[in-house]
Amino acid sequence: MRETILDRVRNVFQGSQIGKVYTSQEIIRMVLKEYPSIKEGSIKPSDYCNNMTNKDKESNPALNNFNIFENVARGKYKFIGENNCEISNIQQKRSSYSFNEIDATINSRSIKPIASHIDLIEHNCCKNNKNKSNIQLRFDSDFTKLWCCNNHEEWLCAEEGYWDIIKFKKNLDIEIYFENLESEKIKQMSITKFINFLDEKYFVWKFTGNYINQKQKIFRQQDIDELVQIHKDIFAFNKNDIKQGLLIAKKINGLGVAGASGLLSVLFPEYFGTVDKFIVKSLLTIDGFEKSEELSRIKDPSSLTVNEGLALMQIMREKAMLLNKINNTTYWTPRKIDKVLWSHRQ
Repeated sequence: MRETILDRVRNVFQGSQIGKVYTSQEIIRMVLKEYPSIKEGSIKPSDYCNNMTNKDKESNPALNNFNIFENVARGKYKFIGENNCEISNIQQKRSSYSFNEIDATINSRSIKPIASHIDLIEHNCCKNNKNKSNIQLRFDSDFTKLWCCNNHEEWLCAEEGYWDIIKFKKNLDIEIYFENLESEKIKQMSITKFINFLDEKYFVWKFTGNYINQKQKIFRQQDIDELVQIHKDIFAFNKNDIKQGLLIAKKINGLGVAGASGLLSVLFPEYFGTVDKFIVKSLLTIDGFEKSEELSRIKDPSSLTVNEGLALMQIMREKAMLLNKINNTTYWTPRKIDKVLWSHRQ
């Protein structure tokens, strides 16, 4: 029988010291060292963690029975051994938490970005521009290092940080739904199903709290003929034309630039990333970022203009292309870049 990735992770850590703490990067490197043929991006420490949930565990129940790590900090995992008697106790305790208790826990702590090793930095990747933004943010040295290093494994660890945050949200199921979304199926939907998709899925994913109901109320007043045309146009335009995509998606009642970019990013992740105030703030924490002066001219990150959204989405496209070129891969997309930026917001 062919070995699974789970089997290979088990082999690598068999006999490891109980209680030893590893970073995400260390775990990934250890497995790749023994099994270099494993597909990039497929080694996720959270898959084997007793106090974390992610999309892989939802689709592969076998992962729920193989918990050799415990998440002890952002991007850090303690080895507890397979079938450790502590596991069932920890899982039982966590299952008794209410969502309100979990939300209180995540909101009460300061989430710091994953540290990057200084020896991986390409020192000349950022220009020495001063941040002139009216938004009062301190530079983040760890995120600056990550942005400049362009190291594939470092960025994989950072991407995992997105799920470290999402796991505390009540709508994990819908997050997984959009992670696995097939745009062709949305394209083939009847107009009724397309409307339901937007109303019951997309608005619930994109917005939070009472804002969901407010946006849905506005959306439900839209003329059906307009939505028929939008449904056609959003799959027909040239995906290289960011501005055109934003203008089409923005015609949906209730969606501004942030909402329009989100829809494009889940439908066409290879071309688009979500832009919002969190993306702006994360980019402005990069010390010496070459486009900080351009970003500083954004008057209201909570209400982006089409041109501002265009500029932000272009940044994510360029970063994805750069990571793919340097690391000789096709893994990175604007959507993956926006996850990293969103999860490193301050």
